[in-house]
Amino acid sequence: LSARFEAIGGTPSPRVAAVGGRSGTGSIAGTLFFDENRDGKRQPTERGAGGVTVLLDGRQMQVTDAEGRF
Repeated sequence: LSARFEAIGGTPSPRVAAVGGRSGTGSIAGTLFFDENRDGKRQPTERGAGGVTVLLDGRQMQVTDAEGRF
């Protein structure tokens, strides 16, 4: 299973930066689910994808919980 962000399917966020242009901190959270009707939105009947490793930018990894949250 592979998941990726597509500009047409989400809302881009501005870069996180501190005063003076230095790098800041932030967090990313979401839910991975089986989109059974392929509409891009989670329906109450669509189950989360648990135990999937989400890899961000080839560096940060997180495994989804039983409900698909990371």
